[in-house]
Formats: sequence, structure tokens, C-alpha cells
Amino acid sequence: MNEEQPTDEQMAMAEAAAAVTRMAHSHGAGALVMHPYAGPPPPAEFFLSLMREMVEADGDAMGCITIGTEEGESGMLPLIDVHPSDALHAILHARMAGIIPKINWVTLAVDTYVLLTDDPEKGAGSAAEAFKASDPEAHEALVAICVTPDGPGYDVHQTYERDGALIEWGEPDAVQALFSSGDVPFLMNEMVLV
Repeated sequence: MNEEQPTDEQMAMAEAAAAVTRMAHSHGAGALVMHPYAGPPPPAEFFLSLMREMVEADGDAMGCITIGTEEGESGMLPLIDVHPSDALHAILHARMAGIIPKINWVTLAVDTYVLLTDDPEKGAGSAAEAFKASDPEAHEALVAICVTPDGPGYDVHQTYERDGALIEWGEPDAVQALFSSGDVPFLMNEMVLV
């Protein structure tokens, strides 16, 4: 074998990435790109800073899901025209089908809306609809969430306000934000537990 030929491990990783990509695509979730990485999940600030740059350059930010596997790989799925819960479903199905190995951690980073309220009835509503209705408690926000079976994890959001071309960033806040309840955290928890 010469140096240009892939190793058996690289071929297996490429086949797994291709299978996951096909499954994710069939569920409308884009492509999960796998590569070697045995480290911890990136911190929230890693995702927030990337998304801040995108918002400042393009007006909005593309979200992504990343996973870290027990076999020392990581995968990244850009969220292009797909809801995070649909993408998480596709990855969970791939995991349950044995296409990808056990997942040690999963992160979600999105440009979305948050509703900062103590009113449980109001908090159950759509933050996007509240923002469009000019609710002062609704904000555009970057959200970064990390789930692991035994910690550490995080749920951080950073609100922002637009004033024409200027963007005023709030301080990143470790809170339970928009995705702290519902399908998204349930699916993220399932991923690290199956």
C-alpha cells in the first residue's frame, strides 16, 4: 500500500460518513461530515463567536450540530433549510441503526429567537411570533447548547439588537433558553444515552 491510499480505518470512516450523509439527506437534513477528533466538545464561545461573525457579515448565521463519538471521531452537520429537530432525528436514527458509533457529546448552535419572560403562559408561545409582534421580551439571539451523558454541558444564549446596519450584542448568558424544553433537548439527550 502506498501513502496515497486510505487506511482501513479511513475507509470505514468514509463509508460511515457516506451512509450518514445519505440517511440525513433522505430526511432533508443535509450532510453529516465525519472526521477524526477525540477531544471534548467545543465551548459555547466557539460557536457564538463564529455565529457573531456571520451575523455581522451576512445578517444571519447558519447553525450547526456537532457530535463527538466514543471512537474518536466528530461530525458536523450544517443546518441549511432544515429545522434542528429534523436534523437531530436523522442523526439519532443513524445512531440507532448502528451507522455511527456511540455519541459522547452533541452540540447545537443556532441563530434564533428567545422570549425572556417569567410568565409561564407567555413563555409557552412562539418567540419568533412574539418578536414579529414587537414584544419587548422577545429578542433575536444566538443559542449554543451542549449535552453529554454526565456533564459538562451548557445552554447559553446571546441576544442582539439591530439598529440599521449596527448590531448591539448582549452578554452571553448561561440560561435555559428556547430549546431547553421540547423535542430538541429530548433528542440531544437520547443521542448521548443510546
